[in-house]
Amino acid sequence: MKILDKLLGPSRTNRPLPSYRPFYVERFTALATRLTDVLFRNVQLHVAEECNLGSHRKIVIYCNHPSFWDPVILATIHRVMLPDHAPFTPIDETALKRHWYFHGLGFFGIPLSSTAGYRRFREVFDATVSHPEKSCFIVTPQGRFSNNLIRPIVLQRGLSGALMKTESDLCVVPLALDYSHSQASGRSASALLGGPVNWKQYQAQSDGLSKLHRELERRLEIVLDQLMKRSSP
Repeated sequence: MKILDKLLGPSRTNRPLPSYRPFYVERFTALATRLTDVLFRNVQLHVAEECNLGSHRKIVIYCNHPSFWDPVILATIHRVMLPDHAPFTPIDETALKRHWYFHGLGFFGIPLSSTAGYRRFREVFDATVSHPEKSCFIVTPQGRFSNNLIRPIVLQRGLSGALMKTESDLCVVPLALDYSHSQASGRSASALLGGPVNWKQYQAQSDGLSKLHRELERRLEIVLDQLMKRSSP
């Protein structure tokens, strides 16, 4: 641990939150930004007019998961949009073991599609939204790589379940990611941050969980359709 502290900087968190090392996050996101410049000929980030993330201390971003490039693009978006927010992100625990360099960046491993995975998800979610510092919980609730053309979008229920139980003041926004490649223009990436979801209205409803879950799916589908329309030639 002392060696990691010297190499990556000390962690600002303890369990149940995953390790978050600001120095390492800053270095990693800077590298991710440079990688996007090298790997992508064109990178575009669109933000809805009503999406003012800078005015919120606690933010939840949920997005589709079309490519293994997603962590690089998300790191770049974090650096541009939310440099003062500590990021926390669930990932398949086997993938976290394989991609060891995600340790210290706020990633935490969960066993997918299991009760233990849901408990760990809820544990870190609740700790994140009650963390005294500015924080951002980033999740890809499809749970696996997905084709952007498939409709309807289907999300796992971890996020909607966590939102139904929290009392924290959160800004929840959908984020759509899309990629394209051609011989003429090379590799391109685009992203669209949608407006906040009015999730609190569902907490007092008897069937609020199902309604909120459908609303999260609907809103992500809308921003993804908008983004793909922007990206089409």
